[in-house]
Amino acid sequence: MSQKRVFQVEEKSEKDQFSHLVTGWIPINGMLMRQLLKRVAAGEFDRSIAPLLDELKKDFGLITFCLRKGIELGWFSVSLHPNPFEVLSTLTVDQFRKLLSVGEEEITNHSLGNMNRAQALRLKQTVISTTTAETLAPRVGVNKGLAYSTALVRQLGLNIVAWNYPRVYQKALESCNSSQENLDKQILKALGISPRNLGLKLLFHSDSPHETFLVSVGVSQVEGNKDGALAARICEVGERFARVSDPTYFPAETRNQGEVVKEIEAFLGPQGLSVLQSAIETVGRTYTTNKPLELIIDPKENLKVANRAVASKLVTTNTYLNKCPPWLRERFEKVYAEVTPGVPSPKALEILITDVIPESGFVKGCVFLVDGSGKYLVPKLRIGTEPLERYKPISLAEASASEISLIDAFSSNLPLKEEEVYINGELVSHVSGPFGTDEKRGLLYLEPTENLLQGLENEPIAFFRAIRQCLNDCLALKDG
Repeated sequence: MSQKRVFQVEEKSEKDQFSHLVTGWIPINGMLMRQLLKRVAAGEFDRSIAPLLDELKKDFGLITFCLRKGIELGWFSVSLHPNPFEVLSTLTVDQFRKLLSVGEEEITNHSLGNMNRAQALRLKQTVISTTTAETLAPRVGVNKGLAYSTALVRQLGLNIVAWNYPRVYQKALESCNSSQENLDKQILKALGISPRNLGLKLLFHSDSPHETFLVSVGVSQVEGNKDGALAARICEVGERFARVSDPTYFPAETRNQGEVVKEIEAFLGPQGLSVLQSAIETVGRTYTTNKPLELIIDPKENLKVANRAVASKLVTTNTYLNKCPPWLRERFEKVYAEVTPGVPSPKALEILITDVIPESGFVKGCVFLVDGSGKYLVPKLRIGTEPLERYKPISLAEASASEISLIDAFSSNLPLKEEEVYINGELVSHVSGPFGTDEKRGLLYLEPTENLLQGLENEPIAFFRAIRQCLNDCLALKDG
């Protein structure tokens, strides 16, 4: 099957399905369009179209409209040009005057002044990814125009979905688990077409792009197409960098930003991020007329936001914190700011063990783990100043009389609270219970202060539940 047949909207039902997206498109800067029309009328671009194209590149909605409309009018074909936007340079000033003379409402149904948070962040990612790809291009021997056009078209479908199906896009974002692959899959599931193919279909519905361009966009694989492969690579770097600069919806990637930052600095040198920030701000001015985009790419600042985002979500899922006082919830938030979902988080665990548990009123205790044989609870982490040797291994099969209460606690799914009982020859009060999955990875044993015991009746149990859930989160375990 030819590439042209792949990307043409040939079936009437399919054409009708997406026709409203051509009408809706994505927002433009109307002021920029009117200014360019005046400059065209004044003859500013009569000698060279290049400065006009440089201005159009700053507005993603406007330049993609010009390309799409030019194809529709039969003014040019993109099939022979690796960079489809290059064909715009073949237009006459009069043709650009016709394109820019249409009413703004004929280009888009949307306004930058009405964008929501998710739409603003999608534009931010587009600004960052296109600018990064274009800046990196000369360092790897890729044409800057090809890098820009590839990066923009790779993002076009996501922008179209964000503006024309805002609820679908918002839901996909919230379900994507900080993964671009998952985001694309969520949109594919909802609309029946991937965002990347959607952008291609709408932009090139009657003319198929050049093979090199399809390789660079990532929808075709042609062995030996070096230009397309290199363009795809730097676009992927730009997209990864855009995601790590969006800590609100991609906090996990932001917290693992070191690799892509190093890659950018390897291309651009130690001042690479400063170079990018300046270039990104220049492009971003197109979108500052109503609701300015937050175009900060500072890794340290974005990491802080990502940590807060992760902490906020995990704090919400630890429902036991609702029964803790505000001052204690704040302590837990510091722990969760260091948690990376899905993997053990040593720093978070350290804060929980050394700071939060003692501050909550449990000044002594121990985390026991089930050993490899499954027959013993072995002390692994002490809470408080007592040495770890104070806590003895516990046989699950032949427990001594003083260990029965701990065996009972381990066997129950509910925390066990006991006051003034003998354990290993000491008279103690404790709250204990298993943690982990149904297999029960271990026992959390905590000794409360007298003040905690004499406080509100349910406080020791409530605090213990919150601590146990946090322990599970630090160890990347599900609650038992």
